[in-house]
Amino acid sequence: MASRALVLPAAGRFAFAVWLHALMIAALAFLAVEAALHGLYANAVLATGATLLAALSLARRAGVADRALALFIDQSAVESFDEWGPSAPGFEAAEAAMRRAAGALRTTRAERSARIDYLQALLDSVAAVLLAVEADGVAIPANRAAVRLMAQPAARLAEVGAIGGPAAARLLALRPGGREIVALADGRQMLATAVRFGAHGAPAERLVALQDVAVELDIVELKAWQDLARVLTHEIMNSLTPIASLAESLKAGLGDAEPAQTAEAIEVIARRSQGLMTFVERYRTATEAPEPRPQVFPLKRLVVGVEALMAADLKARGVTLDISIAPDDLTVAADPDLLDQAVINLVRNAAEACAGIADARVELVCRQADDQVLISVADNGAGLAETARTQLFVPFFTTKTGGSGIGLSVARQIALAHHGQLTATERQPHGAIFVLSLPAR
Repeated sequence: MASRALVLPAAGRFAFAVWLHALMIAALAFLAVEAALHGLYANAVLATGATLLAALSLARRAGVADRALALFIDQSAVESFDEWGPSAPGFEAAEAAMRRAAGALRTTRAERSARIDYLQALLDSVAAVLLAVEADGVAIPANRAAVRLMAQPAARLAEVGAIGGPAAARLLALRPGGREIVALADGRQMLATAVRFGAHGAPAERLVALQDVAVELDIVELKAWQDLARVLTHEIMNSLTPIASLAESLKAGLGDAEPAQTAEAIEVIARRSQGLMTFVERYRTATEAPEPRPQVFPLKRLVVGVEALMAADLKARGVTLDISIAPDDLTVAADPDLLDQAVINLVRNAAEACAGIADARVELVCRQADDQVLISVADNGAGLAETARTQLFVPFFTTKTGGSGIGLSVARQIALAHHGQLTATERQPHGAIFVLSLPAR
């Protein structure tokens, strides 16, 4: 049978080395004492020196092993294994095991860090604002959208200017599991939801999510108007077309022989039928915007064209138009014809709102904010009436004498067709601001 060498565990080999050094030290010390007792002083000195060397060797081995263990424990505590101490003679196997453990822990740490980065990137990709709200009302942003909204690492909700005091109070009163529409300080309508969460051993907190629902609500409302217009167009046109045709035929066939009142009545029928047909056609125009054909073009070209087209009308109304573009070469990806129409409608609406007042002024400003191109039209007129604010974009709603009520509706449809949005807010100290936002690309 083949012989096999005795293999001791790493800790056993280290203990054996320690015992061997201890025996050597004891033996050498005994020899030194015996030599001194027998007057062999030279031998006693040599034995004493050998004893000291053995003791130093043992101390070195113990010290290196102690430092290796201490370093491993310290690095384990802080999960850092970038450095490693010198090897301990006789302790190689145990040190190799510690290195393997350190490598496994390093891999685990890297995987956990990658997972955390993945989850954070996932949170940052969410358009909703996520805020961790502590018991004392301090809000901590949990994703990039929240950081942009708060513009600071942490603050009380009521101190966040973009949220505002009234909205902050409603958010703090929102129970976990509840949801509510709140208006932020800038006028945006947000769907707020709250849930409770907490790590083991930590006090429970609330996660508040703010989601901009204005675009979704606009799309739903627009779809409802389009469906209604489709029904009206089909039903009314089917009825009015033969009526108008018959009335015209009767009028042409009666001649002068028929009583005048009969011809007059038929004329009324024809005129009313034509008026209803015109109404339906306007309704169709207000609810069926053409499909946009986007192209990238400079906004300066658009505003120069709008200024030229509106110059005579603005002059007649006594309104001054101020234009600003930042940067000067700002571009947008949109259908130039549709966007022209939307901006013209907004400028005309602003001019009508402030016409007749002293120093009537309309400001057309184009700028970029993050990934949005903003086209704002502001006036210094009377502002938005409270009762009319919620119906501004409803087709045919108007507060102006002789107004058609389709300009703002068409402008909003053009914005939605470009995956954008049209909003209206009060302007201080007086007037209104309409902002048409479009994706930068």
